[in-house]
Amino acid sequence: MTLVILVTILSCDDSATQVAREAAQRQAEQNQEMARVTSEAAAGARRLIEEQGQTRRDLHAERSQLSTGWNDLEVERQVIAGSRQTDSMLAAL
Repeated sequence: MTLVILVTILSCDDSATQVAREAAQRQAEQNQEMARVTSEAAAGARRLIEEQGQTRRDLHAERSQLSTGWNDLEVERQVIAGSRQTDSMLAAL
């Protein structure tokens, strides 16, 4: 009788150990998958930030060109306005 109880306890111990090992293996696999997914997400975020930085640099360069163009246009407008005023004074004389 004691031998039967001992065998039953040992077999339960073996199956509990097997279940625990399988659970630990599944957990390890899940951890590896989560690490992979996290790494991919981080790489994607880095690419997005780099692209966003490039876009900002491009926009800044474009704004600078537009500002220069507006300044040149204003100088030209002032020259034309000045020549019209001079032409009007000469016409009156």
